[in-house]
Amino acid sequence: LVVMAALLRTANAASMPDDLILEMADVLACKELRTSDHPAVRRQLFAATTNLAPRCPHIEVSQTPLLGPDPLRVDTLLSFPHELLPLLLLGITDETEKLGKSALELVEAVGRTFEARKATARAAKRAAKAADSGAQAEEDEAVMETDAMDVEMEPTVPLLPPFTGRPGAGCRHLVQQMLKELLKPVLQDVKEWTVALRTAAARQLYTLVLLAEGKMEDFLDTILPALCSAVSDDAVDVATRVVAATHSLGSNIPVRSWMPLMLDAVKGEQ
Repeated sequence: LVVMAALLRTANAASMPDDLILEMADVLACKELRTSDHPAVRRQLFAATTNLAPRCPHIEVSQTPLLGPDPLRVDTLLSFPHELLPLLLLGITDETEKLGKSALELVEAVGRTFEARKATARAAKRAAKAADSGAQAEEDEAVMETDAMDVEMEPTVPLLPPFTGRPGAGCRHLVQQMLKELLKPVLQDVKEWTVALRTAAARQLYTLVLLAEGKMEDFLDTILPALCSAVSDDAVDVATRVVAATHSLGSNIPVRSWMPLMLDAVKGEQ
């Protein structure tokens, strides 16, 4: 991370090629860094992640460990979501309160930009295809109904910090769009033999379940066995996060969807 910080301080950020950014993202994704017990390492990891961008202004990583969601940084994170978003999602549940809140703030900002771009693209498509004002009004009404539902649907289960309410629509939709890719490595890591890896996976799994909401129904056949196995983990933090994820999952998924799978699992153990 010291070398990474030096590169980010001295490199011409405007001219960094995409392949270099992807290579540096691979370094930051190293499991030993993501699951470090040292808060200073995790702070530097988060700072390096948010600075890893060809369009970001030069910022001294060592002097600014926690960074806010300025427009250039948000734009870059949307340019490399598959590489950088998992690191930020993990940072949300960091034990360091300030880091967790900063990560959540940045993910929310990325989500708002993502949603704004979708709205712009939707409007352009509607303008191009709508043959009459009636068709346009019909689609506008559907969008308004969706927005109203977003306002009304608040979490019905207690939330773990730093969450204090339902995450913004933009970050939820962004995670839902990438859910299959984000979920696979997490479900693998939650079965790892080292406590640090299982803890990090459980933390990220909780965040994914919270953001995915009802979209997680498409992955019940893979997530339910993982939850059933991890809920009895000897590590308290792992079990706590898994229980919280299970509560959130149950509050967003109809019983008729998960009950048959759970009954089959119980029958299989008999």
